[in-house]
Order: sequence, then C-alpha cells, then structure tokens
Amino acid sequence: AQKVQRDSVMMGNEYQNDIFYKLSDRSKTIANNQTYHVAFSNMISQDDKFYATWINADLTKVYVSTNYTATDYETIGSDATWRELFNQDTSWGKGAFSQGTETHPRYTWAKYTSNGDLRGDSIYKIQIKDASTGNFDIEYKLWLKQRLSNNGTRTWTIRYGKLANSWDTTIVLTDLVNSQGNFMYYDFINHKEVTREPDTKTWDLVFTRYTTFTRGLNYPVTGILSNYNVECAMLETTDIDDTDLTEKAKSADFTHYINGIGFDWKNFDMDTFQFELEENITRIVKVNQENGSYDLYAIQFVQFEGRSTGKTVFDYTALGNFTSTNSLQAPSNFVLYPNPASSKLNWSHNEVVTSVKVRNMNGQLISSLDNSNNHFIDVEGLQSGVYLIQFTDANGFEWVQKFTKR
Repeated sequence: AQKVQRDSVMMGNEYQNDIFYKLSDRSKTIANNQTYHVAFSNMISQDDKFYATWINADLTKVYVSTNYTATDYETIGSDATWRELFNQDTSWGKGAFSQGTETHPRYTWAKYTSNGDLRGDSIYKIQIKDASTGNFDIEYKLWLKQRLSNNGTRTWTIRYGKLANSWDTTIVLTDLVNSQGNFMYYDFINHKEVTREPDTKTWDLVFTRYTTFTRGLNYPVTGILSNYNVECAMLETTDIDDTDLTEKAKSADFTHYINGIGFDWKNFDMDTFQFELEENITRIVKVNQENGSYDLYAIQFVQFEGRSTGKTVFDYTALGNFTSTNSLQAPSNFVLYPNPASSKLNWSHNEVVTSVKVRNMNGQLISSLDNSNNHFIDVEGLQSGVYLIQFTDANGFEWVQKFTKR
C-alpha cells in the first residue's frame, strides 16, 4: 500500500485567490485573481500556445467586431456589432481571443506573415468590471497587433483606447522578463503588467475560477485546471491505498485537456444546501517530466466548503516515477514535411514507423495506416484545417505532431 496524505488549499472568500499546487512537495503559491484582466502567452512553443491569450472572466468580457477590422481601428463607429467570446477550458491555447479558424496562414486572431510573425487583423471590445459599481461598464477597444519571435526574443504588441478616440496607447510585453509562468498578466485599469503566476516548472494543478460550456451556456465554475505537461484520468475505485492501484493507474485513459479534473467532482445539493463530493472515484494525475519519464499521483476529494472560505480538502498518494514510451515530442531524428501540406505528408525517421493515425483537434480518428513501410500519408481528401497525427515506431515509441492541411 502507498502512503496516503491529507492536504488542503484555501482560495479565500468568494474564491479571490488562485492556488498553484505542486504534487511532489505539496508546495502552494497563492495568487490574487482580482489583479489582472487579460493574460498573454509566455510559452516557448510552436503550436497554439505561442499565440494564446486568457481572460479573467470574473473581471473581463471580450467581444469581437463582426463588421469592422483592424484597419478601421481609428474610425470605428457606433454602428459596430459585437459577438462575445469566451475561454475554452480544454487547452491553455484556447483562450477567448483564440476562437475561430486555424487554417494556414490564419491562426484565430492573427495571420501569419513570415517566420515567427503573426499580425492581428480584428478589433475587439473589452468590458472591465468597475469595482465601485460591480458592473462591466469600463470599455476599451483593443487591437492585438502582433505576436513576434525574433532572434530568440518574443514580444506582444497591443494597442487599446477609448471607443470615442479620446485616449489611446500601445504597449509591448516581452516574454520571460517579469514572469516565468505560462502567461504574462495585464491590468487594464492601472495599465501595467502584473506578476502573479509562479515559474511553470513549479506547479502541476491550479485551483481557480474559470468558464466552462455546459447545458448550452458558458458558465463560471470553481475547480481545478492542469499545467500543459499534466494528464488526468478517473478510476472507479474507493481505495486510494489499493495495492493494485498503481497498475490500474498506469493503464488509465488519460486526457490532455486541462479540465481533466475540472469542477464536477462536487455538486451543490439544493435540498441540503451542502456540497456533495463524487463517490467511488479516484482521480489520477500524470506529470510528464522533461527526461521522458512520468510521475503518477492518486487523489480523492474529502471536503469542499464553498465560497465562504474556498477550502478544498483531499487525500492523495504518490504512486511512483515510471519510464514513458509515449511523448508529445517527436524524436530528434524525425522530420515531418511539408507542413502545411496539400496532398502528401511525408516523414523521415531512422526507425520503421508501424502506425500512423490522423485525428481532428477533438481527438476523433480520421484515418490510419498500420504496419506501414511507407514514408508518407495521403491527406488530399481532408478538409482544410489543423489536425493531429500520431506516430508509433518499431520500438513502441509514440508521439503526436500537429499539421495543417491547405
């Protein structure tokens, strides 16, 4: 049996704090979630995390203009029509601004112009909650002008101002200067960058407020989101110290979605006015390490006190460190080309690729090749868009790449 430990986190009254939690040493970093409005990616990445944004939905609403573009920034009129945008709780790369088409050269809010240079072409409106009234009545027009990676320096250029053109400013945020976390955080009331998230290597889970799409609505919830190197699963078992739990956990059905634990491990009973916790469920957390191994943890929730204290109590146990044969990163000798592709997607690899599976961005299988001695797959029949392609080689090593079909 594994050693079971009990721990708790306290988000505070009205869930005013985010708690960044590290499973290996139970360290906690408390970050006030009332200090920022929009966050901008700080991540070194070649996928959607590079141009990701995240809004603080408790304090901020975001709308995109449907009849004006960035070229109209200085002359946008009162006849502008707006569509509200929301964060998705599946990936840190799917914040409110990152909704829409991902077909090269367009990547949601921006268009690719050259290597490492994305230019925004939309006008947004943000509404900020006024602390004195509680209403979202502070408004700015916003233009995400550029996300640039140039000789190792990565920056965001953002322009915002009053809709009536009475005030305007342009800011530049540079990655990894004030924050070593996944995001840089910006306060649109005080017009400054806010340092709040710890180094991304120092946390696995964050207890936080976020928006989820449920029952046909985007709804604010309180729960747990995971870091980008973390996967989560559920097992139907009550015994967190079960001697067979480790083997069951290693073969669990893990998800890369950041809401793998989410919010629905608790439910508010309207009859008793108490939170009821899930029964007969153990949550498994897989923390992937840079050396290719992974750590497994088992968690069971014991108590949730709600908005008065924001306290969550849970039992957890470390199941061990294991060698991984699965990776999101391709082997160093693997090359995928051309990308984007219009007809054939080719690869070069020192080992024989035995299985190729093409999936859409929701993980659904589109096509596959097994026991393949070819070095290409035909993608001509796919609709234009972004896909995931999963490779397995003769050594059993598995990895996932993203590609764009023209």
